[in-house]
Amino acid sequence: MLSKLTLIGLHKYSDGSIWDDLQFPDGINKEIAVNEILRQCSEFSLLYPDMEYLKSAIPAWGRKWYFTFNKWITVINTEYEPLWNLDVHIDITDDGNKSGDKSGTTQGSTQGTVTGSTQGSTQGSTQGSTTEETTGSTSASTDLDATNVHQNAAYDSDEFKNAEKDVRDESTSSTGSSSQTVTGSSTGSSTGSSTGSSTETSTGSSSGSSSEEWTEADTNDHTEYRRGNQGITQSQQMLMSEIDVRTWNIYSHIADIFANEFCITLYI
Repeated sequence: MLSKLTLIGLHKYSDGSIWDDLQFPDGINKEIAVNEILRQCSEFSLLYPDMEYLKSAIPAWGRKWYFTFNKWITVINTEYEPLWNLDVHIDITDDGNKSGDKSGTTQGSTQGTVTGSTQGSTQGSTQGSTTEETTGSTSASTDLDATNVHQNAAYDSDEFKNAEKDVRDESTSSTGSSSQTVTGSSTGSSTGSSTGSSTETSTGSSSGSSSEEWTEADTNDHTEYRRGNQGITQSQQMLMSEIDVRTWNIYSHIADIFANEFCITLYI
């Protein structure tokens, strides 16, 4: 019976089958990780020197650290400017509703004067003729009876003092005719002019009132980028920090975690 069973011995004994079900996140090479574990831990004794147990324990260990290993590889692959110590990206969205009301009164007056004048002239002529013909007849008769009556006054009278008076009855008749023709012509002309002026004054006033209620939805999006070296850290210091980051090796750290959980880290 062997005095100790090392990781490299069990690896050879199982022909590498103890790593078959171990899985790593994308970006981590499984072959490189296993070889680094064997390199660092090959001479260490195992806490659990049982091949069948290790075939299930090693994949379980990989699932336990899967999230951590995935974050490591994500951070390592992040693109950035090594000499920048300021890289700010800010997105701001302002959402708000505005409402209000307003009212007002308007009042005004108007006044105006309109003055105008008119001037014109007229000229014309007239010419005409008239003809008139008149024809007529007349007929008349008169009857006159006269009787002489002799009267004596019975008393002295102021109205009638003659001793007698005569009364006569007589009749007359006449017939006549007449005709007349009148012909005339007339010619005339007229000229006239007119001048006038007018003045009109008007005055008016108006007044009114209004009220309004309003609501407004307002959304504003702002994006701000601030990048570069803000001067707090020197560029040389940031450059050395970048070198330190790049010397950090993910496979070495995976091997360290495996050694702490599966190996007795003592050299015998």
